[in-house]
Amino acid sequence: MAAGSALWHPVATGTVAPRGSSKKAAKLATAAREAADVRAFQVDPDVVALRIERLRGWVYRLSWVAIVMGLAFTAVNVQHFAAGDTTRNDPGWWSAWLLDPMVSLILIATLIGEQVIARYQVKPGGWIRRTKWTALAATYAMNTWSAWEVLDPASILLHSVPPVMVLCATEAVTLLGHQITQAVQTACRQAAAQLIDTEPAEPPAPPIDRDALVAEVREEFAGALATVKADLREAVRALSVRPEPRTEEPRTDGRTDPPRTDRTDDPTRTETDQPPTPMDREVFIAEVREQILSAAGRRDRWEPNYPALMGHAGRSRSWVEKAVREARLSVIGDQPRTAITARTPDPEPRTDADPARTQTEGGDHQ
Repeated sequence: MAAGSALWHPVATGTVAPRGSSKKAAKLATAAREAADVRAFQVDPDVVALRIERLRGWVYRLSWVAIVMGLAFTAVNVQHFAAGDTTRNDPGWWSAWLLDPMVSLILIATLIGEQVIARYQVKPGGWIRRTKWTALAATYAMNTWSAWEVLDPASILLHSVPPVMVLCATEAVTLLGHQITQAVQTACRQAAAQLIDTEPAEPPAPPIDRDALVAEVREEFAGALATVKADLREAVRALSVRPEPRTEEPRTDGRTDPPRTDRTDDPTRTETDQPPTPMDREVFIAEVREQILSAAGRRDRWEPNYPALMGHAGRSRSWVEKAVREARLSVIGDQPRTAITARTPDPEPRTDADPARTQTEGGDHQ
């Protein structure tokens, strides 16, 4: 086995002729790959066992053909011995044909059983061997009785060959069954060992350097710790730049605003909406100024909707109020106050004015 492995080195299935090689070299490389594939299947344990089992089948077929032919030859002699001087009109002549088939069937049944147990290397019992030898001895005696009576050597030899060959075949078939089973097992073991020998051995794992491993773990831990510290600093910086809570300034125009809550009154805004990006102050003042001028052009009075303006600008109320105040002042500074007053309708009489103040103003007019 070792010598065979040394002589027949396995060919890698990926063998490819190098670039620039001749056509002959390329053909040889292709043939080497194909031969390696075929040989890999030929040495497979299952393939080897299948081949031996096929040979077992041929051995059994040929042996059984010879045994049946020998028993058929002896059947005529046994019938002649059993019939004696009877004629075909006598029932005894016909019943004599049943003697040899009876013995032959017993012998065949015994041989089939021996083949089955020999396949699994089970030792047959004593009665199996006795039955087989008794059937063969009876067949030989009935087949050669008439030849021994006249002591005719040629007749004795002629009638002795078939029973003796049947006896040898029955013994050989049983022994061949045992040895073929052993051959299958041996071939499987050898094929498996050959596959193990031809498989490339895996390289041994390199030894573990404990110091290098500890240093690598420390480096990874230090990197993770630095990342966590950076994230914490960013979180603290974000918390420190949060806008301070706005304070309410006293109103001087006498108007009252509806109560404000932490949540905006915009019905289109949901909890999952992202806060808008804060607008630039100049851009916001310019937009408010345009709204004031548009309302004046329509001869209408512009009133600020602070919740909507806060949502649009993304700023606090105090910031929006200051920006609106600057926008109004810029409009008043650009146009004469009288022009704006002329374009705007007279305000409706106020119902929430102070009575004392109204009386005082009436007295002054008087």
